[in-house]
Amino acid sequence: MPVIGGRGVAALYGRSLYLIRASYPWMNGTGDHTQMDLELLRTALSHQESATAAAGAGAHLHSLSELLGSLIGPSLAGQLLGPVWNNAFDGIAEMGNSP
Repeated sequence: MPVIGGRGVAALYGRSLYLIRASYPWMNGTGDHTQMDLELLRTALSHQESATAAAGAGAHLHSLSELLGSLIGPSLAGQLLGPVWNNAFDGIAEMGNSP
């Protein structure tokens, strides 16, 4: 049985994007509380230099982790997101534009 459903994940995804958009305005249009379009996120990341893309992706993942932790506790959130953190930046260097 899942801890939260697909709509809950989409809501957390959208909220985490909303929270970081002030620092990463280029992430506007990458999703909202009703959808989790990873292709839109991938496209936004691919239009940035590698370091900028990694910083934005890291901020988004950190925000998502904090939100999930506030709902289910940091320990369980860490267990659920551990595999994501371990592979979070695979391919970012190839995805972002080189300077």
